[in-house]
Amino acid sequence: DQIFKGDSVDMQIDTNPSSGARQVNSRTFQLTMSPGDFGALPPSYYLFRANDAGSFIANPAQGNVQVA
Repeated sequence: DQIFKGDSVDMQIDTNPSSGARQVNSRTFQLTMSPGDFGALPPSYYLFRANDAGSFIANPAQGNVQVA
């Protein structure tokens, strides 16, 4: 569960950018994607959602990416 220690891409998405919020909130998401290691570790992602207290919820959605 340390995807950030390898090759990965992080994106933070605000679904209401016109609100002018100065911190993360319940409309903020962070998506982390990793290509894996092209061997034993498959491509994967984690989706974090923030709360109105200004922090990210501890249990992210996660899964493996199916490559066509």
